[in-house]
Formats: sequence, C-alpha cells, structure tokens
Amino acid sequence: MVVEEKNIIRIVKGTILRTNYGTLGASTSTLIYDEGKRILVDVGHYGTRLRLEENLKNSGLSPNSIDYVILTHLNWDHCANIDLFEKSRIFLHKREWEEGNLFGKEDLATKTFKQMLERMKLSIINDDMFKVTENVYTINTFGHTVGHISVLAKSEKGNIIISGDAVPYYRTIKRGYPDIIFYNRDEARKSVSKVTELKPIKIIPGHGPPFNEKGYIEKDEIEIRLVGDDGEDLILKLNRVGEEVATGPIG
Repeated sequence: MVVEEKNIIRIVKGTILRTNYGTLGASTSTLIYDEGKRILVDVGHYGTRLRLEENLKNSGLSPNSIDYVILTHLNWDHCANIDLFEKSRIFLHKREWEEGNLFGKEDLATKTFKQMLERMKLSIINDDMFKVTENVYTINTFGHTVGHISVLAKSEKGNIIISGDAVPYYRTIKRGYPDIIFYNRDEARKSVSKVTELKPIKIIPGHGPPFNEKGYIEKDEIEIRLVGDDGEDLILKLNRVGEEVATGPIG
C-alpha cells in the first residue's frame, strides 16, 4: 500500500509577502493520512492559529486527534503553534534540536521554547530517510537551517515532497537554493538537488502552492488587506504569479 494523493492535504496554505516595511510569512501546514495515522507537517505561527484549528475542525479533526507532528525546523513561522499538540508525538532533527532557533540567530525565546518541547512527546531523530510510517519518511535537507528536514510521502503516482523551507517556493528550483539561508548555502544547494533527484511528482513548499518540474500545479489567490482612512477594510487580490484579480473595499 502507498499513500493516496488525496490523503495529502494542505490544511493551511502558506505564502510569503515582501514589503518595504519588512517580510510577512505564513508557512504551509500539510496533513497526511497513512496507515491509520494522522501526520501534520509544520504547525505555523499565531497569525494562522485560528485558521489551523478551523480547518482541522472542518476536516473532522482537532489538535488532539493528530498522532504525529513533524517540524521541518524551528523557525517561528513553522513551529509556534506546537503547544496545541500536547497529545501528539513530535519529530525534530537532532541538529535542529541542539543548534536551531526561532529567529535565525541566537535569541532568548528559543531556550524557553525548547523547554516547552522537552515537556511534550518529543522524538529526536538523527537518521536520513527516517521512517515515520510505512510510506512517510523524513529526509535531511540541511542548509536553510542547521537541522532542516523535509518529508517524503510515497504515493500511488510517485514521490511527493513536503519541503518546508529547503524549497520554500518554485523559484528555488530555478535558482538552485532558497532565498533565505540561515546556516549554509552549500548545504542548501545540495538539499535542493537532493529533492529534485527524488523526481517528485509534486512538491508542497513551505510558502506557496504545490508545483512540479513544469511549474505551479495550483495558483493560490492572496488577499492583501489594508485599513483605509475611514476605518474601512481595503483589499487587493492577487494570484500566485502576481496578477491582480480585484481591488476595492470589502463589503
């Protein structure tokens, strides 16, 4: 048996926005059903917390019904909601546990966060191709962070990679490395090559819609909401490639 493609679901869609005020990011959270287990890859940050809970509920689930959580890495936008999953077994790579951090550099918050993880059902892994379930494995994709991992799911049509920020969006494949690297560019390049060498039929990235070697398979619509001078919400809708869909007040 293999994982049916329909059982690999983006429960929260991730995106990235760059503005002249800074970068805004929301990570993808991917739900996998395999061999009777419910596996969640990355849990997002507080800005997506309600959406995560709502989308799980709409799927007939709750945080307490997730068997396993795989954290690709410890950057805050991928892991901050982990406190919701106190009943889940949590998988994290040894290198990330020992040296990873929330904000890409040393900070005071990481120590407290790791102390919380220690009180949870934490499983530290060190093997490449670590077997989570019969058809789901973690693969070492170091570079973006010191102990970054991705997830390989073997489906009926071929390999599907949930890549986290080793491959955060499609242009990483073209460039050969991710835009943001907190640890080591050479390892990041090797990790991108490692993902492509697995010949995935689909890559579900950390901050965008799924794609394959030909380009995006889906195009997510993004809503940018601003507060107008009179207090009204203004909205700009874009698809994934930046084409304007609609603009104007909400209502």
